[in-house]
Amino acid sequence: MTEAEGQTDAYLVMLVQLGRVSEAINYPYLSSGQDAFRLATALHKRGLVTESLQVAERGLTMPGSYELAKWLIPMASQAGRAELSLQAAVTAFKHSFNLPDYQTLKIIAGAAWDSLKSDLLSQLAQSQSYYKIEIYSGEGMITEAIQVVEQSHYLSPHVVQALADKAIPTHTDWVIQRCTKEAETIMNAAQSKNYSLAVDWLQRVKAAYGYLNEQAKWQNYLNALLTKHARKSSLCPLLKCRPVNRR
Repeated sequence: MTEAEGQTDAYLVMLVQLGRVSEAINYPYLSSGQDAFRLATALHKRGLVTESLQVAERGLTMPGSYELAKWLIPMASQAGRAELSLQAAVTAFKHSFNLPDYQTLKIIAGAAWDSLKSDLLSQLAQSQSYYKIEIYSGEGMITEAIQVVEQSHYLSPHVVQALADKAIPTHTDWVIQRCTKEAETIMNAAQSKNYSLAVDWLQRVKAAYGYLNEQAKWQNYLNALLTKHARKSSLCPLLKCRPVNRR
């Protein structure tokens, strides 16, 4: 918050405290979501719910309105303003493009979700959101999620592994290729502290081969790994036990 915004914020809250509510609500220079948020909450604390929601609705169109939007979602809902609650949820997601806000929006939208989904996913596609993979995966958009993975760097193994689990029935070859690559990168570099993670990747390779009913290929691959890494005493016991016993 800039000094000017802080001054506006303090001035508007002072007007409310002095009972000059109409003057505060109609302040012509209200221009940031942060100022609108402070004014809306000050009004709400005084029991002026209608006025509070009026200011908050106005603030949704202003820069920096994420915190305001998050606050407004439940407040509008409690006041019976379902459309305003949905508007706030849309605004929050468009600011963050994160998974929690997406899930909240989907719940708030209810029957209106189908009419919103396409446009929101199009905007998500243009963002740099870290949550694209999980959102696409949750919507069954496995191809789109895989494209994001292949174009990204430094992804959490948990995120990619969760996608791989879902992708086995539809993108089995990709699961084998990607998970094999991740596991072999760790094993070939003798990153002993990450051997357990390597085996996590291999468990998904085994599951993919199993889905294809190609258990013999998996067994041949596992045997080749055991031969290649025979001198790695902390790896071989993991290879012999965990991948074989999964699924």
